[in-house]
Amino acid sequence: MKIQVLGMGCPRCKVLYAEAAKAIKASGIDAQLEKVETLDGILAYHVMATPALVVDGEVKCVGRVPPVKEMVAWIATAAGSPGGGTDGSHS
Repeated sequence: MKIQVLGMGCPRCKVLYAEAAKAIKASGIDAQLEKVETLDGILAYHVMATPALVVDGEVKCVGRVPPVKEMVAWIATAAGSPGGGTDGSHS
């Protein structure tokens, strides 16, 4: 699974990257986290505001830093285990 943080290095982009790393760890799912910092790379997802989060090619949020719990649910759903998280809770 690939999770991408789209943004050119603003403070909120950095926070989203750190929070996404926490969400991956909390999900217990093997995922690759990467930054997409080039304008062409960001525009390839038709995103006009940053930060943005992409999970397996699908844009999940734009212009905000979602809670870790919300990201864990997206990761779990993309991995085929709805609900996700290590505590079995739903968001």
